[in-house]
Amino acid sequence: METDVITFTNPEVVTNKQDVHIEVTVRVQRGHVLLDMIRAFKSIDPYNDIISFEMIMPNGCIEIADDDGGVTRDSLTEFWKDFYEQCTEGTSEKVLFLRHDFGDEEWRAVAKIVVFGWARQGYFPIQLSLPFVQQCNFGFYSADLLEGFYKDLPEHERVCLQMSLSDFTKVDEYDFVDILDSHGVRHLPNQLNIARIIMEIAHKEIIQTPTFVSKCWYGLMGGIKLTEEQLINLYAELKPTPKAVYKRLCFPCEMKPDKTVVSHHLKRFIRERNEDKLGRFVRFCTGSVLLISKKISVEFVNVSGLARRPVSHM
Repeated sequence: METDVITFTNPEVVTNKQDVHIEVTVRVQRGHVLLDMIRAFKSIDPYNDIISFEMIMPNGCIEIADDDGGVTRDSLTEFWKDFYEQCTEGTSEKVLFLRHDFGDEEWRAVAKIVVFGWARQGYFPIQLSLPFVQQCNFGFYSADLLEGFYKDLPEHERVCLQMSLSDFTKVDEYDFVDILDSHGVRHLPNQLNIARIIMEIAHKEIIQTPTFVSKCWYGLMGGIKLTEEQLINLYAELKPTPKAVYKRLCFPCEMKPDKTVVSHHLKRFIRERNEDKLGRFVRFCTGSVLLISKKISVEFVNVSGLARRPVSHM
C-alpha cells in the first residue's frame, strides 16, 4: 500500500491513479482548517483514498489522539464552521457567495470534502440551502425556493417581505425599499408584482449567483447517490434536537441512586439547551455538531479535585 502525507504547507503531494488506494494523512492546523483542507483535497480522491487526519495545535505540536473517527469528525466540523463564516451568507440556512481567490480547483476541492464527509462519516453540510444542494446533486431543485430564501434572511427582512405579500399597504416603506435595493431590484414594487419580484430575488440568490459553484460540484456530488427524498430527510435527521440527543444516551443497565440522580441532571441539561449549545454538547461527545453517531454511551467514574470534569472519548 502506498503511503503519502499531506501537510498544510505542502498539500500537492498525492497524484491519484484510478482504482489505486492511497493511504493519506491530512495534517491541518487548528485555526487554519478551511484553507489547509482545501489545499489537501485538491489532490485527493475521496472515493478511493484511505484518509486520516492529524490536528496541529497553535504551538506546532500534533494533538495527541488516534484518528478512530473522532479527529476526522472534529476536522470536518472545524472546516464547515469556517466555511459558513467565510464563504456563505444567511441565517438558519446558508447561500454561497463567490470569492475572488476561489477558482474551479478550490470549489471542486470543497465538493470532495462534502463527498468524503458523507461517505466516511455520514457528515453532510445541512446548513447549506437545500435548493442549492439539490441543484448540485441532481442538476435541478424541487424544494420550495421561497421557503429556502426566507431561511437565509435575517428575521426583520423576512418579516418585512412576508408582510408585503399579505398586506402591501402596511409595509414600512423605508425598510422595504432598503431590502429590495440590497438585493439589486430594478423594478418599482407594487401589490400586483411583489410576489413575482420576491420569487425572482430568491432564484437569483440561491440558484443564479452560485451557478459557477454548482457546476463545479455537479459531477462530484452525483456520486453521493442520495434520492431527493433521502436528501430532504437528511436535513431533519442530522439536526440535533433535545429529543434526538436524549434518545442516543446509553446509560449503564444498573445504576445506584446517586448515579440515577446524576443521569437526571444530564437529561435536564440536554432538554434546556438551545440549538447552538446543544450542538456544542454533541460536538464535545462525538466530535461533530451533527447527529451522525447512533449512540452516546455514558459511564460514571470516581475522581477528585481538578479531575472532576466531563471527559469525552470520540
